[in-house]
Amino acid sequence: MTLPLWITYSWADSAEGDFEYLVQRLRRARIPTTYDKIALIPGRRLWEQIAEKITSDALAGWAFLVTPNSLSSEPCKEELGYALHRTLQAKGANFPLIGLLYRVSIDDVPAPVRVRLCVNLASQDWVEEIRGAVLGRPPRRQFEEQSPIAIRIHHPYLGDPSLTAVEFRPRFTEVGCWRI
Repeated sequence: MTLPLWITYSWADSAEGDFEYLVQRLRRARIPTTYDKIALIPGRRLWEQIAEKITSDALAGWAFLVTPNSLSSEPCKEELGYALHRTLQAKGANFPLIGLLYRVSIDDVPAPVRVRLCVNLASQDWVEEIRGAVLGRPPRRQFEEQSPIAIRIHHPYLGDPSLTAVEFRPRFTEVGCWRI
């Protein structure tokens, strides 16, 4: 993969380095990225430059970092609308448009992004999910072996901090007799 992924984000998500960490992780995974601060020329009209970048053939995909900050940012909302319209018009419906979810519910994600399978950055496989989206293939996932019994600890139990309950639940089967 040599073409970069364009990422739209809120500058507020860059204040403590969260956005830079995202870019760092993607680059370490050999997923090149580009975004406004490294791709646009200061002093020129913003939307014309963004349109040129997003609709050019030199992108592997476009991602929108969906956070509480970006959902409340007017420039992010404008870029989202602009990018969706221009990208779908220029590149077609199969071009990767990826919602990157961080500390938001899927219900809060703008509808045009929500209709596509989004990547939750809380997932262990988020880098591989982005790679799969950009390459046009399902992500290669690592699955942990699961026990036939699910165990969950409830503390406090029934609101009493002195009580603890341990729940044992079979997965997709029934148990006729329990002894503990």
